[in-house]
Amino acid sequence: MQNLTLPSEVEVFGDYKLKQTKRSGTIAQITDYAILNGGFSSNKENLVNTGRYFLNDLYKRAFFSAYIVSYVDEFGQKVPSEEATGIGIRPVLEYSDVLANNPDLRPIRIDSNLSEVSYGKILQSAVDSELQVKLTNAKALKELILTGEQKEHLKDFLHLDEITITDDFYIRNTKNYSSFFAQTIPVYEYQGRRFAKVKANTCFSNDENFTLSNGVSYKNGDDIWIEEEPVKWIINEKNDTMISKKIIQAGVRYDRENYFFEEPNFFRTELNYYLNNYLSKELLRSEKTLTKRK
Repeated sequence: MQNLTLPSEVEVFGDYKLKQTKRSGTIAQITDYAILNGGFSSNKENLVNTGRYFLNDLYKRAFFSAYIVSYVDEFGQKVPSEEATGIGIRPVLEYSDVLANNPDLRPIRIDSNLSEVSYGKILQSAVDSELQVKLTNAKALKELILTGEQKEHLKDFLHLDEITITDDFYIRNTKNYSSFFAQTIPVYEYQGRRFAKVKANTCFSNDENFTLSNGVSYKNGDDIWIEEEPVKWIINEKNDTMISKKIIQAGVRYDRENYFFEEPNFFRTELNYYLNNYLSKELLRSEKTLTKRK
């Protein structure tokens, strides 16, 4: 089996449900980065920035032979759907694999059945307006054809530090929930922190405003600086699983179709390919390599 997978219906809703569902329900918040890549975000009172996330098993329609994709919506309910757009990803890892390769990992016990741990990093939150401007100006200054002395003078005048481009990058699908068309997003370092400039490609209409966690409203096509941050996971030792606390990515379809006349193997789907050929490398590049499940 592959390193990353998705939560199953049994884990979320069944007798062996993930322990965090008893504490916080099945509702999950969605990151700004996932919103920019096509993930749905609720603006309803008490549900702000909650999203939808895929389950790895399908729903068999009554009176039909077809199976269709299922997901958990912003209200924490299971929904079968042939229109599987706006749905994000809450990856699941095998806890014993992670612990075996990272013996120094120190989960924080929240209660008798629940632990939380930070593991891996990924783009998550839009930075505040002041830092948006600084990063944009620092990048523009770096790209100007000037002498080193001229650049230093401008940096001092604009109160900027040096921005550097790293060898790392992120991959996203620019054709939301359609055939995968990869876009490479470079990662920059500024003042010891890591960021990427992401063009908004949301599930909202082009003339519709949406608000991110920094309190700023944007529209599709806007360039927004997103910070790379540690990912928090909820650990269920009984089931030997850990699931990301938030929905961390979106824009990738389950497979070529959202319905199947034969029950498919999740590990042969496009979504699984994305999880273990792109997302896992981005998420865990700062950590030790996981062993494959047998």
